[in-house]
Amino acid sequence: MTVASPAMPPTRTGAGRAWVLAFVVSGILYALTAAPGVLWGDSGEIQLYLLLEDWLVGGNLCRSHPTYYAAARFFAAVLPFSPARCANLAAAFFGAVTAANAAWLLRTWCRHDAAAACGVTVLALSHTFWQMSTNAEVLTTYTALLTLEWICVTRLVRTSKANWATAAALCSGLGWATHNMSMLSFPAYFVLAWRMRRVVRSWGICRLAGIAAAWAAGFAPLVAVAAANLEAFDGAGALIRSWLIGGYGPRVYNVSGIPRLLAISAGFLVLNFPGPLLLLAGPGLRAAHARIGASLSAFLATAVGILMLFAVRYNVADQYTFLIGVYVAVALAIGCGVDAHLDRARRSADPGAMRRRERICVAFALVSPLVYAALPSGIRALAPGFQPVRAVAYRDPLTWVLHPWRVGYEAPQRFVEDAFAVLPHGAALIADTQVFGPINYTQIAEGRRLDVRIIQRIARQPWLTPITDSDALIRAHFEAGTLYAAFPAAPYVPKWLADQAAFEPVGPLFKVVPRKQGS
Repeated sequence: MTVASPAMPPTRTGAGRAWVLAFVVSGILYALTAAPGVLWGDSGEIQLYLLLEDWLVGGNLCRSHPTYYAAARFFAAVLPFSPARCANLAAAFFGAVTAANAAWLLRTWCRHDAAAACGVTVLALSHTFWQMSTNAEVLTTYTALLTLEWICVTRLVRTSKANWATAAALCSGLGWATHNMSMLSFPAYFVLAWRMRRVVRSWGICRLAGIAAAWAAGFAPLVAVAAANLEAFDGAGALIRSWLIGGYGPRVYNVSGIPRLLAISAGFLVLNFPGPLLLLAGPGLRAAHARIGASLSAFLATAVGILMLFAVRYNVADQYTFLIGVYVAVALAIGCGVDAHLDRARRSADPGAMRRRERICVAFALVSPLVYAALPSGIRALAPGFQPVRAVAYRDPLTWVLHPWRVGYEAPQRFVEDAFAVLPHGAALIADTQVFGPINYTQIAEGRRLDVRIIQRIARQPWLTPITDSDALIRAHFEAGTLYAAFPAAPYVPKWLADQAAFEPVGPLFKVVPRKQGS
């Protein structure tokens, strides 16, 4: 028996066609603008672990992301590209899926096709979402599953059928196995269950057990990774800590510096939606509530609200990326806001004026790339010397952060080639997490410069004797004149070394030599 839902969103046809169109267009955009090879930082680590087929990802279960890794490995198996590029393309694929899911939702919620197009466009071209779709990153896999959950819940609220609750549970379980931010949506299901309690009671124990089993099936990939690596954990408590927070405890629980983090979050919100359509997000929330009903509104408000509360106080260098789920919600609100604006215009304008308004809204949705292209030069003119991230050889901090596209981006590979050219045989390189990934990846993928020792805790060089005392190894190479560093200051090199040594630029690196007396 189907029990009527307390609130049902309106029905529109063509949502499937909108999904396909958005997937194809955004997929082409992201594939063409994805990085062609190795990358810096976390993306470089992901590429390295993909190459090594390391599901545990450096011993942190919270960074395992098996759903994304499985897709990247599949791409590497079927596409004639390097594993590094396939890792980038996997992120592009899931970015396209997210954009397509957003198109389905907006086509279902909105009355005007132009409004749905605006919402999808501002999402697809938003800074952080586009950027995460062109690098080896797991966050677009998270948003793909998150928006698929929202589709299932939309259908659940409409039909009251337990099958849609089962599908949502499967997506939720996969989300939990993919990225820990998916856990933050879980309380929203209690809100939804309360609002639909008559419907839930009508399903019976067997259907509820099936829903729980679907969630467990979705979560199974991460359980499999943990089971295959039990020896890496010192008991169940260590395993659970590795899954929930890993080595990020102080940041996860952070409550300091909130005003600064809020200012950064607000700045990146404007950066992601730099056009005037952002002003329609507020009216869009009101319109969406009226269109989709109280139950779905309560679910989404709870899920997005908890995510926002977590992300705005998560004190990491790339904090803005953890707001990506909020950016998706804002884009949907913008689409609903455009829809409400066009509704008002339709009542007071002739058809010709209505079409002009639609074209203006679509044009506003397309301004983001123009802003991103001009922004680095504008900042250089207004604030010379400003650097949003630490400079690395061949990496311009402003364009790296502000340009979401990575077309032909080969700076990390150039860094590797020039570093190999200046490193003598048997040298040791102190490499931070920004640069070790491309070097280590190239060593393993191409079998080149295997004589170079990378001094970095998470580097993988099984052909060399494991490092048991990094300070002793650094001192030995320092005395032998074969020690190099990627960055010439603490904490990127040990403080004792920074106090004793001088750093001579050699290509993209620094040769570490004894400091002359009096200097």
